[in-house]
Amino acid sequence: MASSRNKNRTQEQQPDPVLLEKWVDNQSVELQLQAEQIKHSHKQLDHDKVLAEKTIEAQLEDRSRIRASNEKLSKYVMVFLGIVLFMLLIFGGFVIANDKEVLLSEIIALVVELFKYGIGAVTGYFIAKANSKKNDSDKD
Repeated sequence: MASSRNKNRTQEQQPDPVLLEKWVDNQSVELQLQAEQIKHSHKQLDHDKVLAEKTIEAQLEDRSRIRASNEKLSKYVMVFLGIVLFMLLIFGGFVIANDKEVLLSEIIALVVELFKYGIGAVTGYFIAKANSKKNDSDKD
């Protein structure tokens, strides 16, 4: 009787071979799916890396173009201001030669007032704005 009980227990404890085979098959399919998911995530990371590198290169190129444009613009502004100053000097010389110093003093006072209140404030605002943009772009 004891041996028949042991046989029943061992038969009950042994898994069904069909169920065991199905379980192993399911585990192998699940492992294959996980391997494919890992491969897919690696490919996605590689694509993201390439895209990020291209974006950084494009930003660097764009910023270098902007800097070159700003340098060119500031050169033109300096040339224009030089020409205006030269014309004012010629005009001042002409006015002094014709004994019209009062007119010259009024023009100088007008220019000083414009720079003091109007043009200076506007120019200062735009210079500060350009400097802040330049500082922000240098931080990036």
